[in-house]
Amino acid sequence: MWPRYVELLIGLWMVVAPWALPGDQGVPHRSVDLGAGVSIIAFAALSFGRFPRAHYLSALAAALLGAFGYLAGDGSRSPAAQNEIVMALLLSMFFFLPNNASAPSPSWRSLSGQG
Repeated sequence: MWPRYVELLIGLWMVVAPWALPGDQGVPHRSVDLGAGVSIIAFAALSFGRFPRAHYLSALAAALLGAFGYLAGDGSRSPAAQNEIVMALLLSMFFFLPNNASAPSPSWRSLSGQG
């Protein structure tokens, strides 16, 4: 479940980022950061319970976050836009990892008598 904890931390950072980054980010970046952060936290939290594949919806949040960070702006790449792009790339590395990523594969478990 460690990838879900990383996703929770990424979501928490996206919620805090509008106040932690320097400069005036404007309303669009703040609302996108807050919306993406809350949705990432929700998808990661849902995957702990009855919906173990809910974290795959984070791919949508990562794509929208990266696209907004890349397309919104005047070409001068503000800290908010850079943060959105980097967090989208980081999230895209973690969302596809399974919930039991630290457990051995089923074939290895069958050899050891655990599965």
